[in-house]
Amino acid sequence: MSTWALVKTQVKDLETFLRVCDNHGIKISSHSKDRYNLNMKDGSGLATLTQQDNGSWALSYDQDPKYSMFSETYGREGGILMRDYATEVAKNQAFNMGMSLISEDVREDGSIRLILGVAS
Repeated sequence: MSTWALVKTQVKDLETFLRVCDNHGIKISSHSKDRYNLNMKDGSGLATLTQQDNGSWALSYDQDPKYSMFSETYGREGGILMRDYATEVAKNQAFNMGMSLISEDVREDGSIRLILGVAS
């Protein structure tokens, strides 16, 4: 059954999230100052990003992979897209604290392992 739902993870760094979308080949169009439409590069897989009352952004799309190419590609709750967003946010925070990235590995289970060190 097709179910359009919000992803529970809040997007607080819009610039980073839009950059991650671009890295995934997602076409972004501004619908209004508080809403973006996201389309996969082949034109399928519509999702929306809407600003919430608290200033964060919420991703929503049809969560059923039978009906949604976006869900089929990125998974429920944003899956790979939200994983990559969280990774970029963590790296940005580490860099802001003066750390450097030593290595970044994608594990067999799809999680990402970051090894950080003190910048010299």
